[in-house]
Amino acid sequence: MAMEKPRSALSRFLKHDDKGHLMKIAIISLYSRWGDKTGDMVQADKTAAALCDLGHDAFRVYLKQNVGEVYDSKGTLLGCWKDALRDCDIVHAIPPIPFKFINPLPRLKAKLVCSTVFWRSYTYTKVIEKVEGKLTGAIIKDYVRTFLAWMGIPTYTVYQGYDLLLPNSEDEIRVLKRYCKVDRETKIIAVPNAIDPIPNDIETYSRPDCVPKEDYVLVPGVFAARKNQLMFIRAMKDFPHPIVFMGDGPYLEKCQSEASPKMSFLGYVAHGSKEFYSIVKYARVVCLPSNCETPGIAGLEAAALGARPVVPYEGGTCQYYGWSAEYLNPLSGTSMQSAINKAWGRGRLDIVSRKVFVEMAWRECARKTEKAYRER
Repeated sequence: MAMEKPRSALSRFLKHDDKGHLMKIAIISLYSRWGDKTGDMVQADKTAAALCDLGHDAFRVYLKQNVGEVYDSKGTLLGCWKDALRDCDIVHAIPPIPFKFINPLPRLKAKLVCSTVFWRSYTYTKVIEKVEGKLTGAIIKDYVRTFLAWMGIPTYTVYQGYDLLLPNSEDEIRVLKRYCKVDRETKIIAVPNAIDPIPNDIETYSRPDCVPKEDYVLVPGVFAARKNQLMFIRAMKDFPHPIVFMGDGPYLEKCQSEASPKMSFLGYVAHGSKEFYSIVKYARVVCLPSNCETPGIAGLEAAALGARPVVPYEGGTCQYYGWSAEYLNPLSGTSMQSAINKAWGRGRLDIVSRKVFVEMAWRECARKTEKAYRER
């Protein structure tokens, strides 16, 4: 009796989904990230919600990797991965979950998908080194990996084992292929990031008391080494206009200690709240001084409300912001100053420019994600 030919990873995907049937989709993250308010976790939550709006049974789950337990978005234990994900058509990791943790999942019938949220470069690592002020083992390892990528030797294995990878831009695909080992059968399809719809009553939102009465630069984001707020503060100490920081994180106190009198810190503001939109609405310029952005949801939202974006070159930003933005080198204080001054001089975006960002909706992102799921 002839042995059955082994199926490829992609052929595990259920056939009926090629015909447009609805799917059961688990958007999965590591349990250690539960409750995080970072951009990749926002992407995970919004993707699940938008897929539900299209009629799919999409839901958020969290994997406790050491024991194989799966929890729901409220922290309730659903059981082991085999039981919790048994009937899923799609298991979609956002942000990435390393192969060693998803290794048991191919035994399921589900198609394994990952939104990569990936970028590496010399600049990426150098910014972290300068902010931390020392060469750690992790930083040295990143430099070695960058050198090997330059030599044509990919070293990252986090994306092996997946059937489908969904970067946020064509630029991210290019970097992904240079740095990461990817299975030959794995498909890679760019699916853009998105933003929430602007509230219908946004014009009624008044200027909040927590921001200056004059025009200001808004710098949203978690205070972390790669977000580069510390170098930005040092570069912009003589800037004559107010700079408002929105967010919290491990580098907040250090940044506050070096800030100029023109700089203020609002702390964490709930994403999507009326206060959040009010703060963003009245900004003249929005700046993301990070080592990269893929592409920076907060920047897209601010641009949709008219703030002139200032973003780094790296991360696929050019494909999103185009000529509407000014671009900075996160390693150069002079570059930051120049980009902010140019953006300030150009002023807020006009209605036509804003429309491009307003149309970057999660529903459209979900449609493209759904289409990618059905690819063989």
